[in-house]
Amino acid sequence: MGELEREELLALIHTSSGQNGFASSFDQIEFACDGQSDHNTTGIPVKDVESAIDALSRDMDATLPRAIRDAILALRPLISSC
Repeated sequence: MGELEREELLALIHTSSGQNGFASSFDQIEFACDGQSDHNTTGIPVKDVESAIDALSRDMDATLPRAIRDAILALRPLISSC
């Protein structure tokens, strides 16, 4: 499986959460420059995906949700002020 492209990831988060502010305005949110943290809103999607991974039964493949989690962790804003 190839890497999940940045815009595809943001579109996935946006549509799966229904007008998610994290995905629809990621490049404009100030704390995006700080990266993922449990102490800011960028930590919420990571926690959601990790909860889904935890809910999988042992025989289910967690490759895709782990790839999504890792892609979220790697997100950086496109704004130049960071």
